Amino acid sequence: MDVTLPTINCPTNVTVNTNNNVCYATNVSLGTATTSDNCLPMNPAIPTLGGVTVTSTTQFSVGLNTVVWTVTDGSGNTATSTDSRRNDRQILPLFVLQQLQ
Repeated sequence: MDVTLPTINCPTNVTVNTNNNVCYATNVSLGTATTSDNCLPMNPAIPTLGGVTVTSTTQFSVGLNTVVWTVTDGSGNTATSTDSRRNDRQILPLFVLQQLQ
């Protein structure tokens, strides 16, 4: 019986900008967690944000977002790792055109 936990290393932290005209970012590139285990098979690492699996439509709000990566080996042993995605609000400058007389 396999009782050895798999290992997992998160991808590096990244900073992204918000989507246009909203206070969140979607389609955030998470990278890939590296995993290993003493026995196979091993399932791919799954990233979650707030307990929900991250997809291309996941909304990363402005500020620090913690992504939890979980990997499970063929014997049901799990390991987790966390990383952060910082979403900086992109504020575009406002230009006012004024006619000079």
